[in-house]
Amino acid sequence: MKIAWYSRYPSTARQEAELKRLFGDDTELEHRGSPRNGEQLARDFQHSGADECVIVAPLAVLEHVTSQGIRPLWSDMAECDESHPEKDVHLPDGRCFRFVEFRRLTTVELEYADKLEPFGKERPAKIAWLSRHEPREESLRELGGLYGIPTDLYKDSKPFRNAEEIIACIKAVGATDTVLVAPLSVFDTLTKQGIHPIQPKLEDGRVILRRVLSLRMEFEDV
Repeated sequence: MKIAWYSRYPSTARQEAELKRLFGDDTELEHRGSPRNGEQLARDFQHSGADECVIVAPLAVLEHVTSQGIRPLWSDMAECDESHPEKDVHLPDGRCFRFVEFRRLTTVELEYADKLEPFGKERPAKIAWLSRHEPREESLRELGGLYGIPTDLYKDSKPFRNAEEIIACIKAVGATDTVLVAPLSVFDTLTKQGIHPIQPKLEDGRVILRRVLSLRMEFEDV
């Protein structure tokens, strides 16, 4: 049994012991670094000769590899005190984590509302368009159908570092609704705080606007 380990950090002794318990004492673990994106990781795993893989990477990477039929092992970690006897990782920001278990990741995807409906009752409504791409005509028409024409559109194409900066922007401009292009982790944080932005998605040559409800991750026992 050969397992490819994709992470900035090498495996810990407790993680290695658990993999050998699950797959046998002859399990070989190969640390293959942290690929730039999901496509590179999927190709690397295909050519690695490994039977299984452990991936510690951004959600977008995990979304891509699961969409390609790869079911990686997820290393479940719990935050702990620095003095905890099972502490495995001490991050530069001072946080410490201990390994809990491995689970098999089967699904990473955004969940959407069945129908795009307006958010809030203010008219005219101010819409924050947070994307480096300019809105297309069909998107403007769709927003106009939700909130009336003309739509008060605030556009900001700068990159936001995290969800907190996006929330601050929404509050600063007094936006009723938000159209957002961002990493999955940002959508995850926003929806957990009750903010459900619209995501523009290119489908069959046209942009579809869909309301994001949550990020769904599904696991199976190993």
